Amino acid sequence: MKAHYLALLSTLAAAPTFATDVTWLVYSTPFTFVEDGPKAGQGAGDRQLQYLFQRMPQYRGHVMHASFTRIWTQLASRDGVCTHITFRGPEREKVAVFTARPMKLTGYRLIAHARDAARFRAYLTESGEVDLPRLLESPEFRGAYVAARLLPPAVAEALADKDRIRSEVIPMQTPLQILQSFAAGRLDFFLSLPIEADYYRETLPDEAHVILPIKGVAREIGIYSACSNGPLGRSVVRAIDRILSADANWADFVSPFHDYFDPADFAESLTSQPEHGD
Repeated sequence: MKAHYLALLSTLAAAPTFATDVTWLVYSTPFTFVEDGPKAGQGAGDRQLQYLFQRMPQYRGHVMHASFTRIWTQLASRDGVCTHITFRGPEREKVAVFTARPMKLTGYRLIAHARDAARFRAYLTESGEVDLPRLLESPEFRGAYVAARLLPPAVAEALADKDRIRSEVIPMQTPLQILQSFAAGRLDFFLSLPIEADYYRETLPDEAHVILPIKGVAREIGIYSACSNGPLGRSVVRAIDRILSADANWADFVSPFHDYFDPADFAESLTSQPEHGD
């Protein structure tokens, strides 16, 4: 009995006396963060956050689903706010700090109907990349992209040049809306991550498509966690970096995406190294 009592005291002494509340705002998709239904909380991103929460008892994580706009408004306005499965960009780096070790994913591409491949051939460079500004000068195309999402600079600049654009390019709220319109034949193309097209294709009518690289857009993109750039947010990022610096932990952390990532992307994610230190 005495030994048990001493062991209990030792456990209590080692445990944190309190946990600091941290709000995690996430964007819902069926394979990253699942908000409701029978698989609520079982998305790949949900499972990654659970992995981190179990190893950071000094913080009490509260997960809330939000739009891209709300996520970044909150990160910029108060400390103790984080997000997961996000991209880096100069504007975001002004208000947030990012984890050091990214997962890697095939970057933005132009996705078109396979039956229309010949229509896009005239807008390809010698290396087979879409010259997006030149394509958007043509009135024969109708495309879409997800509104409020961080776009690669080459894509954002092309879409911002309103004086030159003759194509109809529609900002939509979710990837599923885009895929449904694409499958119904209301879009000629959309700008997105290939992983989304591959995932949603399983839930939509069979639709052969081609995935074309875009001139000026990197082959791959990094995916991070990010927190508010205040004392609390920075401490959370440091804690995550310490956990994920161990290769065994990193492999466990990445594993929920095994069934969703392209095999090459998953292999590259497993070997990803930290981009910066503490």
